[in-house]
Amino acid sequence: MSFKLDDIQYNAALKLNAEYRYHYFVESAKKGLEIFVLKKEEDDILFLETDENEETISVLPVWSHERYALNYAEHNEIASGYHPQPISLAVFLETWLPQLRASGIEYAVFPVGENDCNIVTDADLQKDFDYDSAK
Repeated sequence: MSFKLDDIQYNAALKLNAEYRYHYFVESAKKGLEIFVLKKEEDDILFLETDENEETISVLPVWSHERYALNYAEHNEIASGYHPQPISLAVFLETWLPQLRASGIEYAVFPVGENDCNIVTDADLQKDFDYDSAK
């Protein structure tokens, strides 16, 4: 149920800085009611690692449209062989965020390059999607 995305919108969003892409991600995911992760096989979802305060953290890259996820997979060696996998926004917010919270997973929102994205917590996403997990 992805939102319609023409080439002008697609290319413009790729040129935004990480902060603007984050806001674009939230608004466009609300519009399309789904997000995308990269998946290789049955249960092989792409997770990345980042170092914060001398601690390695696993991050799940997420996009608001299949084309953006595909662009990342095609231009980043680490994502070679992965393909976009849609997840409904409701399932992501109600199931994925709570389940991954226990593992300390954070989220790389709309990465376009190796280190070009905002990394946020599930609490940040819940707040920005105006979602209360106690519902």
